[in-house]
Amino acid sequence: MAEEDDAALFAQFAGDVRPIGQPPRVQQRASTKPRPTPVARPAVVVAMEERVDTALASPSPWTLVRAGVSRERLRRLGKARADHLLDLHGKSRDQALRLLQQVITQARREGGRVVEVVHGRGLHSSDGVPVLKQAVYHWLGHGPCSGWVLAVIPKPESGGGACLILLRREKAAARD
Repeated sequence: MAEEDDAALFAQFAGDVRPIGQPPRVQQRASTKPRPTPVARPAVVVAMEERVDTALASPSPWTLVRAGVSRERLRRLGKARADHLLDLHGKSRDQALRLLQQVITQARREGGRVVEVVHGRGLHSSDGVPVLKQAVYHWLGHGPCSGWVLAVIPKPESGGGACLILLRREKAAARD
């Protein structure tokens, strides 16, 4: 009975109440100042040629380096032991890129920093162009995981058939 009394009392006090209409929309005035033009800055320096030069004094044409990565860090990368290894011999371009994404994602998830990719030198390509090598470097510089890549260098002593990838550190909170 108390609930019925409460409902009746509420109805008595709220009898003439109507919902408030939507407030009028405020239109923003157009700014009189022109917006500054964004400056395009390349996040990754990409250079590709057939020649492979592993000397760090003159950066290799097959090198991707994000701004802020020192030459000393690149030198240490050349001597680093890879956390993950991916051999792409015998794979098609699409298979290779799919595997590359899986390995980089796994390396990031496990806290790995260095990935070695064996892409070959393209000696067995029909036109002599290193298809996988070009695809891997382009994907690392412009693909979905390019934000995770700090640097890519040809693996020393590989003759240009493999590269080492330095991945960005993952923040501890993102891994948990």
